[in-house]
Amino acid sequence: MNKKELAILQNIQHLIQQLDCGADDEEQKPNVSSFANRMLALSKITCWRYEPMSNMLFFTDEKGSKKHPSGCSLTLFLKELNRKDRQNMLDAFHRLLTESCEEITFTFAKPFKNGQHWYEVHACRYEKCIIGTMCLLRHEDKQAQKALQDKQKFELLMSIANVFVWEYDVGKKVFSANESLCQKLGVPHKTFSIKELKKVLKIERLDDFLKNIHEKPQQDHSVIHITNPYGDMQFIFETSFNSIIDNEGKCILVLGTLHDITEQEILKDKASRDDLTGCFNRGSADVTLLNTFKRFQETKEQYMIIFFDIDKFKEYNDTFGHDAGDYVLKRFSLLIMQEIRSSDRLFRWGGDEFLLLCSGIAKENMYTYIDRLRRVIACAQFTYSGKKFRVTTSIGAAYYYANDTTYQDAMKRADRSVYKSKLAGRNNACMLLK
Repeated sequence: MNKKELAILQNIQHLIQQLDCGADDEEQKPNVSSFANRMLALSKITCWRYEPMSNMLFFTDEKGSKKHPSGCSLTLFLKELNRKDRQNMLDAFHRLLTESCEEITFTFAKPFKNGQHWYEVHACRYEKCIIGTMCLLRHEDKQAQKALQDKQKFELLMSIANVFVWEYDVGKKVFSANESLCQKLGVPHKTFSIKELKKVLKIERLDDFLKNIHEKPQQDHSVIHITNPYGDMQFIFETSFNSIIDNEGKCILVLGTLHDITEQEILKDKASRDDLTGCFNRGSADVTLLNTFKRFQETKEQYMIIFFDIDKFKEYNDTFGHDAGDYVLKRFSLLIMQEIRSSDRLFRWGGDEFLLLCSGIAKENMYTYIDRLRRVIACAQFTYSGKKFRVTTSIGAAYYYANDTTYQDAMKRADRSVYKSKLAGRNNACMLLK
């Protein structure tokens, strides 16, 4: 209980004691009106009445009483309010005077010195007047208002730009973010522990991120994927962050921004995909091959190119029609994608040719890998318009080599490997080491 509440309670107890005494002498009776005004002052509640005949508002506070009220015209009082609050008060008075309601509650804001006060009003009809109480809810000075407005402007601008702010307290191991990001992700605007964060959101590689922060404070830039609590939407964010270091060189806080690039990534992914099969397209293959060859030259990481050529594809079109050919291409690509690793990429090179780019497969395991894919296709059942048939493929593969000048050198070897598979009777896998 605070000091004001304690003072109110003490005064009420004192008044009850005086009333219980039942003093006959008028001079010994407590001044109830004065005491009520003291209570009102302590509770920040003002009593008032409105007289429609004179259009006057009368207030009773610690400086006045019923015998000496302070008042002003309603017109003058309303001039200090904004348009919305002015109309609300007029509507409330009209409803009370026309007896459409007995009691009513409303709020309004009133300018005061260097700020603004917010009041809650309780009013009721009493004989030919309106009486009520007015309680101060809160007040803000201009500096606080400007800070609030600046914060709101910042939130709005950040939201328009799809940029959001987050921070991670390393000591407490808690995350927090601005309100607009929480709204976008569909989570409460609060501080989250790591356990709580994992429970409400699926964030890819979160543990790796936290490990790097605790082991080596850093400034970084990356792309992260976040799935909302309902699991029906995955957001893609580009994040930049930096660490605040204490005097001992320890990271105490990480501050970062998130830029929502979900739409751009979806459009980019759609532009890089083949419409029929859903595989990556030829244009995407050229860019990926160029980038991986540069990476190979820098790091010597192993990359393998695998070509697939569907055997006698023209016969499916001639026998069953072009729709059957489309079915074979879609079914073929789906079978391959179900077998490869998440790090492997399948491209539709053109027509009935597909290219698979793999990394991290040792040369001694290369043939086993491509022959397994060949057998998956050969053993699969294809059915179109009630007719069942088999499909086979000829496969060729090659690695990047240190003496290759471009990725085209490995492509030529893979292409020659496919040709050898076809010469060997099709439904074969071949690889050229040189």
